[in-house]
Amino acid sequence: MAKDFLERQEMGRIEKGDGRVLVKFPYNPAYITRIKTIKGYRSNKKSTE
Repeated sequence: MAKDFLERQEMGRIEKGDGRVLVKFPYNPAYITRIKTIKGYRSNKKSTE
């Protein structure tokens, strides 16, 4: 469901592999707040600039 929403809105990508799920999206504090509610959330705080 989240993947479909992100792709429809062209807001980001969700990838999976190696037992992990990777969520990529443009910086948006609202997205970050929602992502942090996911159980097991971790951030690498990697900048793509």
